[in-house]
Amino acid sequence: DESSLATNYNNIAMAYKLMGDHQQALEYYEKALAVREKLLNTDSASLVSIQLNMGAIHRSGGNYGAALA
Repeated sequence: DESSLATNYNNIAMAYKLMGDHQQALEYYEKALAVREKLLNTDSASLVSIQLNMGAIHRSGGNYGAALA
């Protein structure tokens, strides 16, 4: 189901982040976010968690504008 798909995308993103491949991590976080947005309210903790993870990657890469978006 789509909820499991979002979880899998998020897990893949976390693995890429741990390996230091931030670009791939962001791509999978974006996929997870898109699926979650279809399923949940915009203020869901799950959405916020994904957004925080994406912001942390942007911040660590010095992309502070994207981290705040």
